[in-house]
Amino acid sequence: MTPQEAVEKLVERTGVERYRHLAFEHPDPTVRAQYRAFALAQEAGEPYKAPGVVKQATSLVRAVVRHAANGFAWVPADVLGQRLAVCASCEFHDGGRCGKCGCFVVPKAKMASESCPAGKWPAIKSGGKCGSCGSKS
Repeated sequence: MTPQEAVEKLVERTGVERYRHLAFEHPDPTVRAQYRAFALAQEAGEPYKAPGVVKQATSLVRAVVRHAANGFAWVPADVLGQRLAVCASCEFHDGGRCGKCGCFVVPKAKMASESCPAGKWPAIKSGGKCGSCGSKS
């Protein structure tokens, strides 16, 4: 199956027209490659079903609490890129969300306090310093 065929089947199955843009027209070639790989992986097997709303809400609240306790620290751009590349090739990645915890991948990957629920990338502890100004929280 070609990437074009996989993306078309994914769009047909999910109704998410944006996949076409992300896989073939996005200005960043890394994003295009990631979404083509995602579409091929999705069409190769049964997509992972996301957790229920209660688990997603619990994951969100816990992530926000950890983020606050870590001084609202964000990861540098290079770390974010590495995290997103890992997520894009993960078997739990399901259209911008993590199928393991239900979180949206980009916001979760931006928070230094967060780690991958599948153990593929670690949290980065800031020692309670603000991620923006560096002052102690």
